[in-house]
Amino acid sequence: MKITIINGNPYKDDFDDFLLNLNNSFEMKKQDCETLLLRDMKIKQCIGCFGCWVKKPGECLFEDDTVILRKKVINSDLVLYASPFKMGFISSILKKALDKHLPLLMPYFSIRNGEVHHMKRYTKYPKVGILIKDDEEVNEKNLEITKKIFKKVAINMVSEMVLFETTRRGYEEVSNEIDNI
Repeated sequence: MKITIINGNPYKDDFDDFLLNLNNSFEMKKQDCETLLLRDMKIKQCIGCFGCWVKKPGECLFEDDTVILRKKVINSDLVLYASPFKMGFISSILKKALDKHLPLLMPYFSIRNGEVHHMKRYTKYPKVGILIKDDEEVNEKNLEITKKIFKKVAINMVSEMVLFETTRRGYEEVSNEIDNI
């Protein structure tokens, strides 16, 4: 399984260590795993111009490091979005990166799960996993809201959410759970 961990932690702290240990555990199991550190990437804000559909289909008009991000995402079997909570939701850099996934989809719509969603541009999309850093902002209400939103993200990515965890569980447990996907 090819795994891409998208580290949306805006600050270097123990969450980075957790993700490094998780990455290393995958590599020890001979799984192909790569971690992208968003805070070290140049990511411009999506302005909703739809140029990625009209002027340069499949590409953002504003060149930044999300070209790399989208290639890694679309070529993965599992994308694990990792973030601490900031004001009750994922970090702004992870949200900004998610917004820049739009070129992975077509501007056309279909109905999935009784909802209108974009049609797929590619034949295969990765499964989606979410890992939230357990800290003082984590509570059941914030987790429930975030889980619902990421279920929609997975549907929009023509995929499924297969993991939603916090760091309350150790990296070994998270790694083992991913092995069973």
